[in-house]
Amino acid sequence: MRNISRPIIAGAVGVLLLTAVTVPVCAFAEGQNDAVTSQQDEAAAVFDDVAVTADDDIMAVQGDSSAADEGTQQEPEQDASGAFANSFRFVDGYLIDGASTETSPEDVGISTAAIDFSKGGNTWSNAGGGTYVATGTDGSTGMTVTGAKGFGIDVSSWQGTIDWAMVKASGIVDYAIIRCGWGDNFRSQDDREFLNNVRGCLNNGIPFGIYIYSYAYNTSMAQSEASHVMRLLSEAGLSPSKVAYPIYLDLEQQDSSGRPSGMDDGVFHTVSNQMLEQIAITFCSSIENAGYNAGVYANKNWWTNYLTESSFGEWSKWVAQYNTSCTYSGSYDMWQCMSNGRIPGIDGNVDINFDFVDLENLAPEDPSNGGTAAMYRLYNPNTGEHLYTSDRNERNTLVRIGWIYEQIGWHAPSSSSTPVYRLYNPNNGDHHYTTDSHERDVLRSIGWNYENICWYSDDSKEVVLYRLFNPNQLGPGAHHYTRDANERDTLVRLGWRSEGIAWYGLK
Repeated sequence: MRNISRPIIAGAVGVLLLTAVTVPVCAFAEGQNDAVTSQQDEAAAVFDDVAVTADDDIMAVQGDSSAADEGTQQEPEQDASGAFANSFRFVDGYLIDGASTETSPEDVGISTAAIDFSKGGNTWSNAGGGTYVATGTDGSTGMTVTGAKGFGIDVSSWQGTIDWAMVKASGIVDYAIIRCGWGDNFRSQDDREFLNNVRGCLNNGIPFGIYIYSYAYNTSMAQSEASHVMRLLSEAGLSPSKVAYPIYLDLEQQDSSGRPSGMDDGVFHTVSNQMLEQIAITFCSSIENAGYNAGVYANKNWWTNYLTESSFGEWSKWVAQYNTSCTYSGSYDMWQCMSNGRIPGIDGNVDINFDFVDLENLAPEDPSNGGTAAMYRLYNPNTGEHLYTSDRNERNTLVRIGWIYEQIGWHAPSSSSTPVYRLYNPNNGDHHYTTDSHERDVLRSIGWNYENICWYSDDSKEVVLYRLFNPNQLGPGAHHYTRDANERDTLVRLGWRSEGIAWYGLK
């Protein structure tokens, strides 16, 4: 790239001092004034939507043009150690257009994105039946997405102040993922639009989730980032039932080679695949322990080469790949397909996402009263089996591999004198549930695996759960359990045998 003098912004975008000057770089720390350091060799400038990096490279950037007109142009983002955001989307703290999600150690800098929206952004329309169509500003059809459960956007201060009433009125946006901040738990690293965006979604009935951009290269930093999220959730007055989508850890911070890394005092720290797993476990466990669903965001290259440990299958997986289709070979919940979307109510570009598993349907529930457990009912369309669990993580994992979530079957007490035992037949994949310890022991003696107490029956016997047996189905789904007397009677008419009362739930 060519060398140029570094201009500095004076007030509005486009008012430039064209002499070579030093641009201050801010290092933030909690409890002290922002320190301004003159670092000409490391400085970066932004003008007229162009970022000039420390290496004199010029990149297109996304900024808040409306804010810039008021003299509050978005600053380059960095954590408390002074490390700038650098990833497939950021260069020295600035968000770039035309980012590639395909970068790997073997093809650094090569973009294989299949969509060229160099003539501008694109709009989307809902064709029905889970099909969405993008149209470029030149009128061309850019891409078609099928099989989606929801159309979403993810937003941050880079989008400026959003008119959420207009977003809602557009009729296209089903959900939003809102950035709360980045890095460690410092107020200087809160996203300045977070509270506005939360209020905008709540006031306009738009379901939402949250993400935080991670700088973590060890578990203590990951814990601080989880605390950062929890503090902002509290300040926003949010509870698990109000956050319909997961809380995501955004993993994309990398070194110049494209490998995962952190930085401390200007020194890069390469992060191994195993440490990435531990970082995710630390963060996601804290989020889940607070009652929220957790997830991880990364581009396809990271999911293929770095986020490969088994634990990543336990949380919602959000894959970024700017392409006409997502070609990631693993399972995933959500796909970020481009950064060039245009939505009414948002100035400039915004990321476009698709939910393929109906994540809103898997949102945490607040108990109807204290000391109860929601019992989730799921159906396997391949085997005909119904499965029942109070474990939200098990429910979400089964949905991701193809089970159908049939909502809450009933509520169970958190404890009683009557446990319900769960067993598994490793020979045919069937699950069985019983309050009869003798039946439990007989099944164990003939090879069934005992999977412990899974919930409790209500000793006050408020709600009856019926047990039925299908004599024609000697395998998964041979037994069925329901609180619905009409469902019981219908199955009996179809040849099922009623086996009486299985246990009791709460009203």
